[in-house]
Amino acid sequence: MLPRLPMTRPGRSRRDVGSDGLTDDERAALVAEYHATVARKSLKAVEKDVIDRWLASRAAG
Repeated sequence: MLPRLPMTRPGRSRRDVGSDGLTDDERAALVAEYHATVARKSLKAVEKDVIDRWLASRAAG
């Protein structure tokens, strides 16, 4: 059986981490970066039209 891993980061900080190995502050920083870059992208009219047509075809089928 494997030893139970502590849910704290080793070293001087000894801050609690989640199952993903990140602290709450690190996770919040990644979310803020995502919202400022990738999630901020707006769709072009052509892309929106393609999505609308695909959704309409799914609703009809």
